[in-house]
Amino acid sequence: MNNSRKIWNIGTGARLSGMVPVHGNKNAALPAITAALLLPLGGALTLGQVPRISDVSVLLDILGHLGITSHWTGQQQLTLTRERHVDSEPVVPAELTSRIRGSITLLGPLSGMYQNFRLPKPGGDKIGGRPIGAHITALSDLGIDVTDEAGYFVCARTDSHLHGGTIMLTEQSVTATLMLLLYSGFLPPHEQLTIIDAACEPHVVTLCTILEAMGARIDGTYSNLLRISWPDGRHEPVAPLRLDDDFMEATTYAIAAAITRSDLVIPFHNAGIYLFLIDRYLGWMGVATALERDHWTIFGSRSKLAIDPTLKTIKAEPWPRFPTDVMSMFVVLATQCGGSLKFIEYMYDDRFGFVQSLRDIGARIEQMPPHAIVVHGPTPLVGNEMFLRPDIRSGAAMLLAALCSSGTTILHDRGGVIERGYQQLPETLASLGAPISASAVVFD
Repeated sequence: MNNSRKIWNIGTGARLSGMVPVHGNKNAALPAITAALLLPLGGALTLGQVPRISDVSVLLDILGHLGITSHWTGQQQLTLTRERHVDSEPVVPAELTSRIRGSITLLGPLSGMYQNFRLPKPGGDKIGGRPIGAHITALSDLGIDVTDEAGYFVCARTDSHLHGGTIMLTEQSVTATLMLLLYSGFLPPHEQLTIIDAACEPHVVTLCTILEAMGARIDGTYSNLLRISWPDGRHEPVAPLRLDDDFMEATTYAIAAAITRSDLVIPFHNAGIYLFLIDRYLGWMGVATALERDHWTIFGSRSKLAIDPTLKTIKAEPWPRFPTDVMSMFVVLATQCGGSLKFIEYMYDDRFGFVQSLRDIGARIEQMPPHAIVVHGPTPLVGNEMFLRPDIRSGAAMLLAALCSSGTTILHDRGGVIERGYQQLPETLASLGAPISASAVVFD
């Protein structure tokens, strides 16, 4: 367990400038790495643009217990190799799965690899109830019984033969879709898996691309209806594969520029596709931007932060609508905009758990538990001493809030919340001109 606590000092008057690199999508990296379980013995999968974050490190440790070795072959390039098969029931330490939510997708490939197994329950962000009914129902429809037993999922395949079929997800769950895609890799060549109401987030598309490079035939990529088969079985990809840039990280830097009245250039592969909707919302909030095919420029110095009268509500919804993972950063932006804006989050009932911390430093926010808030702005924020919640996105949001606060802010990041999802976010902001320094690392 990570009991360390990093303490960050953030001064006042931040002004950023320059070009900021964006790493690979964290939510794509985890299932992409897990796809190494589909490799034949001795096969290798090389991924580029992989973020060097703690969630990735934890997953690599987990896969090490399942016969996968990993080597960084470049600054952002990772090679995974199937060194051995674990023939008996796998043993995955609960201490590892408890640290990342993404370990839930292991239910898919492990169900294909083993007749019976136990998987410790996942951990991850604390943003309210995160039910996995859609996952368990889907596995049940495939003949896999999942029971809850003292902190473990106990899984038993009722039929010795794997089969496909049609799965209608009970919710448009990203992790359930990823789990089923990974399960499909173990189907016999004559079987097909159809997923109705599948998620189509960018990280789902990335996994589809990787699986196709390993032998899958997938119809419906980018849509909510997927059909997957493996007509010639599985094989290692013939070339390295690249993760998409992280639109969540890019948004974090964009809002940092806006609230500090700074100008930043953010190189981004396929920016016009993955950042179009977010860019539009920024425009509705008075942020001046230029979105090109391969980069995104934020003109904070000439932005006039104010809520467009036509924008009444921001509601988090499945892709391609407003993504829940950037909601927290937009709440901070709204505190600096003229006007009032309602935020609705039905997906996670504690996504707004960090709002009280914003109110403590001067934000005017009406709370309408459990799913809505109304932000009134602009309001000056005043530095304070705060402990971050165990939630990557609200941790980043409070760091942003500190950037536009007067006085000094001291942030206590227990367990490395920010570094779970961002590669050196505070350090990168400091390199762009933000008055940020790490004062200590404490072991609680």
